[in-house]
Amino acid sequence: MRKVEKMVRRMYRIIKDEKEKEENRAILEKKIKENHNKKEASAGYVDRKMESCKSWTKLYVDKKCKKLTILTMASVAVMIIFWNFALNYIRR
Repeated sequence: MRKVEKMVRRMYRIIKDEKEKEENRAILEKKIKENHNKKEASAGYVDRKMESCKSWTKLYVDKKCKKLTILTMASVAVMIIFWNFALNYIRR
């Protein structure tokens, strides 16, 4: 009687463990799917932020280059004016 009782308990435990494993597997699959969706969403967010930063950086660099060009042109104009003034002063 004891052997049969032990066998039944063991079988019950095995069945119970298998059910728990199956439930845990389903829960894990659900979590994996959710994490995968979160990663895709966060990857999209990062891509959008990177594009935003790229466009902002490009805009900033373009403005900086334009400012440098204007400053260079202004400094060349000042040099030409100064050079003309110096030549006129020397000729007198």
